[in-house]
Amino acid sequence: MRKIKIIIDSTSDLGKEVYEKHDIEIVPIYVILGDNTYKDYYEMDTTRMFAYTEETGIYPKTAAASPLWIYKVFKKYYDEGYDIIYTGISSKLSSTYSTALTAAREIDPNEERIFLFDSENLSTGVGLLVLKIVKYRDQGLSAKEIRDKVKELVPNVKTQFTLNTLEYMQKGGRCSAVVRYAVAAFRFKPVIKVNDGLLEVARKPIGFKRSINSMLLDAENAFPTADQDAIFVTYSSYGDWVDYLVTELKKIGYKNVYTTLAGATICTHCGPQCVGILYIDN
Repeated sequence: MRKIKIIIDSTSDLGKEVYEKHDIEIVPIYVILGDNTYKDYYEMDTTRMFAYTEETGIYPKTAAASPLWIYKVFKKYYDEGYDIIYTGISSKLSSTYSTALTAAREIDPNEERIFLFDSENLSTGVGLLVLKIVKYRDQGLSAKEIRDKVKELVPNVKTQFTLNTLEYMQKGGRCSAVVRYAVAAFRFKPVIKVNDGLLEVARKPIGFKRSINSMLLDAENAFPTADQDAIFVTYSSYGDWVDYLVTELKKIGYKNVYTTLAGATICTHCGPQCVGILYIDN
């Protein structure tokens, strides 16, 4: 059996330590600040990005990964004899996946060694699937077997988050339905879910704490059937709400609760003081 290389885009928000430990290759999404463009993960991080906006008043934007970058990284590992598994941010939120699919079919037209699937998710919603890929790779499954098994989990990934500021989502020019709702009802702190690869407003609590508690209630209801390998609390800036969520999730019974800082691509659109709960519900 050939070696397997896992390649993902920079939106899975698992962090450098995880990527290096599991030999995962990162394809960067681009973050645009004024006249300058940076590679997410390699050249730009969340802290620097927020600091720039605070200093200049200029809000970040994003652009899809480079087709040439994707082609070169696929070709490199293909020529080195690897089988490749690729996933990344939902194809309905970025053109990066379709770009990767085009590159893969150019290199491997018969789909014999490069296997892709659409996560239909974002941030550690993608990360949860990546960890399953790692798990099955380490168990010795083939690349195709891994892709097929993990693809089946895509509808089971539960991603929800709440925003304490709407500035970035408005300025980023994305998620227009969410913005229209939020602007019309500004006092609400909407809970936003990923559904079929798109963002939708799930609930409309008044106040940040109520939004957080409504996400906790969902996680509590899901606990009997939730996958116990990992549940993520992912945030754009650290606050006591992160510790609160971790404590409450452990009280519910979740053992493997992990916290992660969202990367620059995700934070371009959610802004500071955004926090989410992400898990797989079987």
